[in-house]
Amino acid sequence: MAQPKIISDAAAENPKPAANGAPKLLFDVREAAARLSVSVVSIRKLIRQGRIRRVPDFRKILIPQPELEKFASVAE
Repeated sequence: MAQPKIISDAAAENPKPAANGAPKLLFDVREAAARLSVSVVSIRKLIRQGRIRRVPDFRKILIPQPELEKFASVAE
């Protein structure tokens, strides 16, 4: 069984830009959890509760950057 990849605080606060150098706009559950300093389970729960919106019509759960910012500002 593979060990889970640990994301440092620096990586969570400064996500890799897209291949073309543009800032990253969508985050998967693991990246979103790291950005908000919560667990993946918590992110999934927040999505189910409707407190964080995900991008529809993708097999993989993707969360827009503004949703993370909105949740973080409300949580303060």
